[in-house]
Amino acid sequence: MQKTLFLITLICFGFNAELNEVTLLQEAGENQQAFEMVDTIIAENSDNVNALIIGANLAILLDNLDKANELYNQAIELDPKNKEYRDLWNHLNEYRTALKNAKKTFDSGYAEESISEYQEIVKDYPNNALTYYTLGLVYKQIDNFDLAVENYKKAQGLNRFEEKYFVAVRSIAQTMTKNGDTEYKRKEYYSAIEFYQQAIQYLPDYTDAIFRLAKTLYRIGDYANSKVHLEKNIQLDENHYQALKMMGDVYKKQGDRDGSIEWYKQAIKVNPNYDRAYYSLGSALMSKGDLSGAQSALQNAINSNTEYSKAYETLGVVFSQLGKHELAIENYFQATKYDSRSYTAFYRLSSSFNVLGKYEDAKNAAKSCIKIKSNYAAAHFELGVTEKALGNKVAALASFEKATKDKNWRKSAKYEIDMINRGQ
Repeated sequence: MQKTLFLITLICFGFNAELNEVTLLQEAGENQQAFEMVDTIIAENSDNVNALIIGANLAILLDNLDKANELYNQAIELDPKNKEYRDLWNHLNEYRTALKNAKKTFDSGYAEESISEYQEIVKDYPNNALTYYTLGLVYKQIDNFDLAVENYKKAQGLNRFEEKYFVAVRSIAQTMTKNGDTEYKRKEYYSAIEFYQQAIQYLPDYTDAIFRLAKTLYRIGDYANSKVHLEKNIQLDENHYQALKMMGDVYKKQGDRDGSIEWYKQAIKVNPNYDRAYYSLGSALMSKGDLSGAQSALQNAINSNTEYSKAYETLGVVFSQLGKHELAIENYFQATKYDSRSYTAFYRLSSSFNVLGKYEDAKNAAKSCIKIKSNYAAAHFELGVTEKALGNKVAALASFEKATKDKNWRKSAKYEIDMINRGQ
């Protein structure tokens, strides 16, 4: 049979107007505000037994059992012969003892037995959030996160004023997200997705997990579902600039370049120092042929991050397309300075040097590229151009022959080989 910690109906008391207002607040579910009001009444008149009992009952609803015990004792001291007050105190004491015993059982290493004890307490006192919370703690300790969260949420439903119940759910969601991050770093993307989904199941508005899920879906090429979760992320937090930027990436992958540009601009609007958004915007504008806009965006990326190698390299490409090869070379050098393994920057550096007729510099740059990536056809082709210009036909033929191994460079390389064989 269910027990209750409220044996005295509040209507039994001769309320004054203030206590009546307290009752109305409690009936409206505003237990915290009701308790604060009755606590003020008690502070002004510690002999107000009605206020003491109401305050104790509210303290129980707010899971402040020590305070409830204190207030019941004060009421008993004022009216020692009142059996109903003592019954209230006795039931509270039974509840506290039951919680202590269940915890002691768990601390002794008997998890299943402890769970059974907590479940019995729930049957006896179904309206007390603290029981569900402590049962949730036990489930968490034995790694049963589903039941832990289930009980934490029951506690939330009974007492929305206790922050630790919400923190407990968030803590487990954060643990699942961290597990997902670990799997992501190991490139175990499908396992990471499961952890992120579990985190979101526990905490549906957890934007960190939602963003990471969208990011992982993007990584495996599931752009449609990545977009769905990014939309949810942005709906929850319209200033989540990483989600805004990634939405641009999704639009780009789906072939909507203009749409991607708009999303990149939104990300920059939220975070004017977001170097990656500037870089993506610059790349998109460059592919659209807006070289002036691309130059501005890429320069902003570099201003935000002075060691952004890819931004320097792409800005170099813009200058190359504008025919400003000296400026292109300056940026390619910066790219290799901040990323000495950027073989593409060395290749582009070689190409610009060849355009300017600086063949020894072009040769060194091409060889630096090949040293990093030995089969990079573009660098072999540039090296062939250099060797040909320097009169080293055998070396040029060897470089062009290596370039023919790549279908994208085969036609151009064979043309150069034919020209050399013809003596041209």
